Formats: sequence, C-alpha cells, structure tokens
Amino acid sequence: MNTSRRELLAATGTCLAVGVSGCNDGGSSDPATTAPPTTSPSPADATVEVDAAGFEPLCVSVDPGDRVRWGNVDATAHDVTPDTDVGGATDWSFDAETVAAGEPLDRVFEEHGLYAYRCSIHGREAMCGAVVVGDVSVDTALPCQDG
Repeated sequence: MNTSRRELLAATGTCLAVGVSGCNDGGSSDPATTAPPTTSPSPADATVEVDAAGFEPLCVSVDPGDRVRWGNVDATAHDVTPDTDVGGATDWSFDAETVAAGEPLDRVFEEHGLYAYRCSIHGREAMCGAVVVGDVSVDTALPCQDG
C-alpha cells in the first residue's frame, strides 16, 4: 500500500509542477502584461439606437477619435450606409454590414466633418442620420427630417 501511496504522491507532485510551470510563459510577471485579454468592446462616446422609427438621436456630435455605437433595438435588421448626397457631407467609406436585432455596430471617427448615413434597407427618407465630428457647421437638413 505504501508503494501505491508513493506513486500517487509522485504523480500529484508532477502534475502540480507541470501545471504551475505552464502559468509562466517566460515573459514578464507584470500583471498588466499577463492579464487575460478582455472581450468586451470599448465604451462608446456616443450611442445611436436603431429601430423601426429610425435613428435616435438623428444627429450626434463627437470629437475626432471618438467612437459611435449604433445599437439595433429592433426585431428587424438595419444597416448604416454612408450618404454623401447630403449637402456638405464628407465623402466616407464604411463597409456597413447588416446589423441584426440586438447587435451593435461601432465606428471611430478620426477626421472633422459631417458624416451623413442612411439605412439602405429602408431608404434615406425613412431612416437617416448624421455624425458631426469636431467643430463643423451644419447648414443642411437631412432627407428624413420633418419640415
């Protein structure tokens, strides 16, 4: 019985040593560099809710480098498609995927300008919006604005 107990203790010690050595990859032991990566997205500087009624708010203002998050709170899919036909709008490319119900879509805006957009699924007269980045004057109405 002692042999079996010794074998058990030896095996436990080996597993423990292997397990502990696997925790250190030879890199820094600084917790800031060895902490597991986070999977949660960075917080948004401005949030736009998307539903059947449109984008809310219709227009958001942010600083260069800020993140805008569109959150689809509708049961129907929508998208965010650049609309450069709006007067004074910045020509921007954004490969807007369809945003499924309950899903967010993020974009960081680096340059000053008026970034107009629409939902290509439902049309610019029904669903449009704008992001104003920096100190930019806006002297145009959006296609979906009342009066």
